[in-house]
Amino acid sequence: MKKTLIEQDELYRSTISELSNEERIEYCYDLIDKNQKILTNQGLELPKLKRLMITELIEAAQKEIKALTGIKTIDESISEEDKKDVDDINRIN
Repeated sequence: MKKTLIEQDELYRSTISELSNEERIEYCYDLIDKNQKILTNQGLELPKLKRLMITELIEAAQKEIKALTGIKTIDESISEEDKKDVDDINRIN
């Protein structure tokens, strides 16, 4: 399972997480922008592990924004029972 932003980012855990939702969201957007620029400008030059860490950090920031704004992904809005039903149907097909 991928780590959350609080697990990956010491500054977010120790300081930013105590701020208002708006400030936390702004931090997440800035973090995403900064790291996307790194991938764009240096992506091929970076070691694979570093690229993976940056990608996971971006994904964690995106999930944090969704959580702070109350936006749910399709997968999050499906109940566990419905997920089991879909799995059962997929096994039959």
